[in-house]
Amino acid sequence: MNSGVTAKGYQKGLYVADSVEAVSTFCSRAIKAGARMGAIFGGMLLSGRRATELAASLLD
Repeated sequence: MNSGVTAKGYQKGLYVADSVEAVSTFCSRAIKAGARMGAIFGGMLLSGRRATELAASLLD
């Protein structure tokens, strides 16, 4: 699995990674893939279906 995030094996099928690196990498790749964000109650939220598709593709 090459998610672009540095990770170390913990147990079979489980990995640990730095949370800031993981979130920033996932966000960067999602934006580059076309996801856009909109303000919701002063926060930010990826658009529904596209965010789900992008997150799922990163887990493959």
